[in-house]
Amino acid sequence: MEKENAEELAQSLLEGIYRVWWIPNPPREPFYVVCMGLGTAMATLKLLASYDLFLGEDAVSSNTGGMEVYRKGEGWNEWESEECEDIHEYMDRGKM
Repeated sequence: MEKENAEELAQSLLEGIYRVWWIPNPPREPFYVVCMGLGTAMATLKLLASYDLFLGEDAVSSNTGGMEVYRKGEGWNEWESEECEDIHEYMDRGKM
């Protein structure tokens, strides 16, 4: 398989896949969790936030996270709802 065909196939397979990013105690590097659906991605964000609360303030100074979606030809982009909300605004509105 030619390199161009392999790259196109890879982009096609990633289309619409979600990726949660989380930065523990910035300025550390982010880590990523690939999720197959919006519900799984939102549950992953909630799980990471809940775990931080469990650890308490002594272990966690400030963490941040978000969610991206893969778009063919564009790569990973921060996810937005149809109402242009980021994932936190969307979840705060009770969508999960």
